[in-house]
Amino acid sequence: MTPRIAVLIVAWNGKQDLRLCLSSLQITLRDSPPYDICVVDNASSDGTADWLAAQHPAVQLIRSETNLGFAGGNNLGLKSLLKQGYEYILLLNQDAVAKNDFLSPLAACLDAHPEISMVQPLILQFQHPNLINTDGNPIHFLGFGYAGNCDLPLEVVEPGYRERECIPIPAASGAAVLIRSRLLKEIGLFDDFFFSYNEDLDLCWRARLAGAGLALCPRARVYHNYDYQRPTGQKTSLLERNRLAALCKNYRLGTLLLLSPVLLLFELYMLLYAARNRWFTLKLRGYRELAAQKPTLRQKRRQVQALRRVSDRQIVQWFTAELKFERVSSRLVAVGNRILSVYWFIFRKIILW
Repeated sequence: MTPRIAVLIVAWNGKQDLRLCLSSLQITLRDSPPYDICVVDNASSDGTADWLAAQHPAVQLIRSETNLGFAGGNNLGLKSLLKQGYEYILLLNQDAVAKNDFLSPLAACLDAHPEISMVQPLILQFQHPNLINTDGNPIHFLGFGYAGNCDLPLEVVEPGYRERECIPIPAASGAAVLIRSRLLKEIGLFDDFFFSYNEDLDLCWRARLAGAGLALCPRARVYHNYDYQRPTGQKTSLLERNRLAALCKNYRLGTLLLLSPVLLLFELYMLLYAARNRWFTLKLRGYRELAAQKPTLRQKRRQVQALRRVSDRQIVQWFTAELKFERVSSRLVAVGNRILSVYWFIFRKIILW
């Protein structure tokens, strides 16, 4: 009999991370609900796929001939798992580490709350386990997301978690999230165009538009084994391109028109920022790629809007005008937060549709 839960991991040149991840699951999930593991190897060059086939034959291995990115790699695995009839699918990063049974409380949350379709654990930092990596991702009204409460000591926020099984959040992190299969069948999978970055934000935005609830289960805890590095121009340009794609697909036309002055001003700022940091040509390439995708984006937009059950007036209550990600804090960010907060406080009240 097929277990109710599948764990999906996308691997790319991360054999050492994957070894630690899988061994931690074997140790900590012995008493969890039955589950299967599926790993999609994104054309790794470090022998990940061969090692996995030899050392973990029980793991479903899907080999991709090319690197499909986080979005495409997950989609390749999700298509296979949905056909196999799993009720819940856990997306898990290859550099995630379990220290206790986090799967049981996640599954219990979905079992007890049919209105919730995506639930994430509290994600802590592996190297600094007393610090938060994310407890749910805020969505900025300009279309970008970030790790919520990143670098805050656990003791600061933990009192608010006590006695709470599920806490509503704006968006869940793709690093570790349990999803109802029926939601994916309804709204679709990740957008392949995104490749990497902001694909989880886009999926969560579409889920909320379809009326799905998103939550944090603070009793479930996973540790993210990574070192933060300042984003490269390549990464930032992808974040920018995907931010614009998410805006075009998910907002109503009236909202886009209402926000157009600040959206245009922010684009001007990002062009200057890109020129100063020597990735201006990458920013322009993002515009060209969006323009080339115009017919496809228009079709995706129609699909998103057709599935919509929630108005923008309801959706934007989950959005923020502030960037509170500690690792990019500066005086300029603080000033920008104040200006955008005033703008958002006024214009959010005008969104009546």
